[in-house]
Amino acid sequence: INRKWFLAHILFEMMLDRILVKHHENVCHSFYNDLNLVDTNILSDFIKQFAHKDIRQFMLNYHHFCKVKYLFGYAADHSFMYSIGRVYKQATSLELTMSDKLNFNYFINLIEEKYFNKPMIILAELKNVFLDDRR
Repeated sequence: INRKWFLAHILFEMMLDRILVKHHENVCHSFYNDLNLVDTNILSDFIKQFAHKDIRQFMLNYHHFCKVKYLFGYAADHSFMYSIGRVYKQATSLELTMSDKLNFNYFINLIEEKYFNKPMIILAELKNVFLDDRR
């Protein structure tokens, strides 16, 4: 997978998460409660069978993610940028410079103003998509 495409995809998903967090923080509570209910033995077996990753490192990352609860910080620009920086480093092994962070922050706010300026409509559309998928 092209890393730029991958990063763009992840960033878009993170921005959708940010909308949810800003307008429905209770979603974070539900999300982390659900993660805490996951049978980690089943998760571990799945990762071993299909992802062929270092399962020990994956599980350490998983438990850290559950403990730190990054999503709660997505509403704040500095916390959101920290999370973007972590994803970027994981995908590229490079650190974002201060200039990169400022540029990311500028463009994220610009995108939010231009395309995500009616968050409740976006959230309603997403809800309809997921409800349609269950039928």
